[in-house]
Amino acid sequence: SSILSIVDILVSSECVGLDNFSTKWIKEVVLQPCVLLAIVAAYYAYERARSDAETARKHAAGNAFFVLFFCYPTICNTLFASFICTDLFDGHSVLDADDRVLCEDPDHVALQGVSLLLIVFVACGVPVVAAAVMGRAHRSRPVLLRTPTIRQDADAETALERRDPI
Repeated sequence: SSILSIVDILVSSECVGLDNFSTKWIKEVVLQPCVLLAIVAAYYAYERARSDAETARKHAAGNAFFVLFFCYPTICNTLFASFICTDLFDGHSVLDADDRVLCEDPDHVALQGVSLLLIVFVACGVPVVAAAVMGRAHRSRPVLLRTPTIRQDADAETALERRDPI
């Protein structure tokens, strides 16, 4: 129990004053995706040294998609949270995610500007790019020959039986 308390003191961001919204924003929007993508890049380099480049590239693309799938909701929630404010009785408004942050504060207004830019490029851009990639993959897939159905097979056999023997 005492060891856990020491670890909590050493690791806890609250103890060093790093528990505000902007720190959370940096952690969830910047650091988490970058660290996970760095792990994907390191694994790509490792796999490329062990196998061919095409296999490593395909695995890295799948791993990067997983990182995107994992991080996208957190990134979007954090970006949108920077705009959710509650009005106070004195004319000021505070951020719902961290009531110590005034929404009129110039630093927070700047963070909202960056958040808006990232909402356009990430929250809206990722689904658009994903749709484009899936559309391109759909158009480039090989055309499969139409396989006859049971009904078509039965019709063909009936037609052959009706022919006159040679």
